Amino acid sequence: VSVPRVSVTGAPLPNARYLSNELYTHKSRAKSNHTVLTLYFGLFIDHDIIRITSKTGHKGAPISCCHPEIIENPGYLHPECMAIGVPENDPFYGPLGVKCLDFVRSAPAPGDCPGEREQMNIVTSFLDASGVYGSFYGINNFLRSFKDGQMRVCWVNKTEMLPQAHHISYQCGFPQKDQFCFRAGMKYIAR
Repeated sequence: VSVPRVSVTGAPLPNARYLSNELYTHKSRAKSNHTVLTLYFGLFIDHDIIRITSKTGHKGAPISCCHPEIIENPGYLHPECMAIGVPENDPFYGPLGVKCLDFVRSAPAPGDCPGEREQMNIVTSFLDASGVYGSFYGINNFLRSFKDGQMRVCWVNKTEMLPQAHHISYQCGFPQKDQFCFRAGMKYIAR
């Protein structure tokens, strides 16, 4: 159930980085009818209906699949690692000397489903603006003002902004200057 997919003949699938370089040329094509707003709107829609979670290491640390110590001692490799090998002739990573890209599998959906491992979506699968309001009770209540159905705001230079996250786990902003990250339903809002 948890083994990676293979081809119909049972052979391993081609390297993902190799396929990316072969199938997508790096030619830039200007599209006069598309703006960066198209990209961000697409990301907003994507993040509103899909959010997966991955396993983490000790105390919530990210899992490293390509650390030199792991490459030298494959027995240390975390079972959720499926690192992507980078060919030496890779046009982007090759000149940088990168030989491996970290890739940690998404957490599996719970249950005893026969067949292939399925990933779990941890947000609503509806286009419901949960990226703004949140999919979970705690964040939803944090974002609400409980006055006339409005959201909480903070004021920055006489301008209404999203509420700020004053929690140490949000590692961005400048807490020493009392400047914290903004908070909304999606965790990527500070980017």
